[in-house]
Amino acid sequence: DTVSASRSPGNTSAATISSSAVGNTTADRTAFNNTFPPNGAILKFTSATAYDLYASPVTSSSKPVSSGTLTGSTANASGVNFTVSGTPAAGDQFVVESGTHQTENILNTLTAAIKALSTPVDGNLVASQKLDAALGSALGNIASSIDQASTARSAGGARQLAATAQGTTNELLKGNNTVEQGTYVNADIVEATTRLTLQKTMLDASQQVFVQLSKLNLFSQL
Repeated sequence: DTVSASRSPGNTSAATISSSAVGNTTADRTAFNNTFPPNGAILKFTSATAYDLYASPVTSSSKPVSSGTLTGSTANASGVNFTVSGTPAAGDQFVVESGTHQTENILNTLTAAIKALSTPVDGNLVASQKLDAALGSALGNIASSIDQASTARSAGGARQLAATAQGTTNELLKGNNTVEQGTYVNADIVEATTRLTLQKTMLDASQQVFVQLSKLNLFSQL
């Protein structure tokens, strides 16, 4: 799973999230699968080091799904490690989107992006969060679609090479069969008969010689 994060325009500090990814441990993977909001999240700092992760969009009744404090420059929330550059200020928010979009139809992705861009967001924090999440998801979907198309094209090329090789093999076998068939069908009957007669004559002569030698040997024994 891929995770992307972008700072909200209203943040008072210059802090950014330079990288974000699901942790490598079993605990991180379990936390991500069980607690990370499927429709995106908001990472909100309550101080320079403390933060909460909310399901997007955040409302007055929202409760955090994960909380913690920075360890160095890393914030871990719901199994995701966020690398923070700079010092966050209380109230800073970052829109987080996970890559759970591997099989979404590209036309649906474009439709959702157009709809999001057509929705007014001026002065509406919730709408702004939804727009950021929608655009992040759309970009992820498009990247995933490009990867899938590239994979399919590579697989198609491999199958084409296999088919070409098989076609070449078939042509070689066809050529060999033609040669073998010509050996029998196109043979000179007179030449073949003469050769067979000669071979039979030589065999008869050899047998006669053998018989004569056997008789001589028998008389010598007497």
